[in-house]
Amino acid sequence: MRMTVREFKVQYALGTLSQDKIMRLAKNISTARGILTILSRSEDQRIRCCVAKNINLRFKDLMRLREDKMFLVREAANRGITF
Repeated sequence: MRMTVREFKVQYALGTLSQDKIMRLAKNISTARGILTILSRSEDQRIRCCVAKNINLRFKDLMRLREDKMFLVREAANRGITF
């Protein structure tokens, strides 16, 4: 069963999601865009890298990640942009 954005927000705020589950959500192309947007603002650069590589990420979020403070996140975002 897919997790809704509302369910994710509650579980994320409560800290009931394991790091493994969060990473799987960040990598999964079926993850709702709203969840990816939230994860794109994570303090964990590994999560932001996974989100930047996800083809379902909104373009505006991808563009924001291109300016991330961490080099690896910027690189992942730059590789996600193809013209």
